[in-house]
Amino acid sequence: NETVLEASYNLAAVWAQIGDRAKAMEMLRRHFYQYEAYDTVRAMEMKEARDDNVFVSMHRDPEFRDLTQLARSAYLVGAEFCSPEDLLAQPPYDGPPMRAIR
Repeated sequence: NETVLEASYNLAAVWAQIGDRAKAMEMLRRHFYQYEAYDTVRAMEMKEARDDNVFVSMHRDPEFRDLTQLARSAYLVGAEFCSPEDLLAQPPYDGPPMRAIR
C-alpha cells in the first residue's frame, strides 16, 4: 500500500526490481526525508540502500548517488559521537537484589 509511510523503503525496492526508476527514487526520497526522523538513522539507511542488491540497477545512477550521498555505516555513525576507546564498561549493579515481575 503506497499510502503507508513505513513501507516506503520496501516499495522503493519493488519499483526498482520492476524497472521503474522514477517511482523507486520517489519512494526512497520519501523514506529518507519523511519517514526517517533522525540524521544518523537516515545516514545508515542510505548506506543500506547503496549496498542493497535490490537497487543494483541504480547504484551508478547520478541521481541515486546524490540522494544517498550522506550514507554512513553504523560504525562510522557511532564514531561521530565517540571513538571506541572512549566507551567505558558499565560497573556491575550494586543495588538491592532484583526480583522478577510477574
